[in-house]
Amino acid sequence: MITKLGIIAGEILIVMEEINRPLTLDEVKHLVPYPVELTLMAFGWLVREGHIHVQHRDKKLYLCCSSKDNVHCPS
Repeated sequence: MITKLGIIAGEILIVMEEINRPLTLDEVKHLVPYPVELTLMAFGWLVREGHIHVQHRDKKLYLCCSSKDNVHCPS
């Protein structure tokens, strides 16, 4: 399970770096082809490790990649 979550987390980071803008949780769930439960666990892991920042705006969750300073959360 840990290995699978690591793979999903890596794919989430790749997608976020390629798109290079803050994404909603729904957008990422559509771009990463894994079950929602596993995707959410991978998100939690990335947030805990500081790779992703989460902001709540306009009644949506926005995810911002913090690796390589490629994507910044809007203020």
